[in-house]
Amino acid sequence: MMNIREQKDNIVIRSATVYDAVQLNRWWNDGKVMEHAGFPNGLGEPLQDTIANIKSRGDGNQLCIIEINGKPVGELGFIIKDKVAR
Repeated sequence: MMNIREQKDNIVIRSATVYDAVQLNRWWNDGKVMEHAGFPNGLGEPLQDTIANIKSRGDGNQLCIIEINGKPVGELGFIIKDKVAR
C-alpha cells in the first residue's frame, strides 16, 4: 500500500492510519464540519465503520490527514482510476 507523506514548511499531508480514526469519526459526525458536504447532522457513522473505511483504502484510493504545526486540521481523499485522479 502506498504511504503518502508530503511536507511544505509547517504543513503535512499524510496517509490516514487507524490511529486517526477517532479524529476522523469526530469530524464526520459533526454537523458543523460536514454541512458543506450536505450532512448538516453529520454522518452518524460508528467508530468501527471509520476504522474499516481507513483499512479498506489502497494505492489508488487514498484518505489523507492534513496537519499544520503537528495538529490535524482536515482530511482529503482521492481515487486514481484509469490514470485519472478525482
